[in-house]
Amino acid sequence: MTGLDQFSAITLEQMQTSESFFRMPWVLWEDTHYQNLVSDGKTLYGMMKNRLELSAKNGWVDEVGRVYIQFSNAEIQRYFNCSKPKA
Repeated sequence: MTGLDQFSAITLEQMQTSESFFRMPWVLWEDTHYQNLVSDGKTLYGMMKNRLELSAKNGWVDEVGRVYIQFSNAEIQRYFNCSKPKA
């Protein structure tokens, strides 16, 4: 038995159904403009950008053509385990 035999491989079906991901722009770490933004802020940006892409796909656009999202403070508090003032 090799060292790899003791690990279970992840199937394509598992990748497509069990986990979802959102992208994070590298610019948030590379550009000095964002150097003071804390990691939670960068993560929240990625989450909100993901929702923005989903909203665009679903046609959630106002009369001026701006895409909008629904992301409540309660959701942010839950995802980041933080109080309302921090959210």
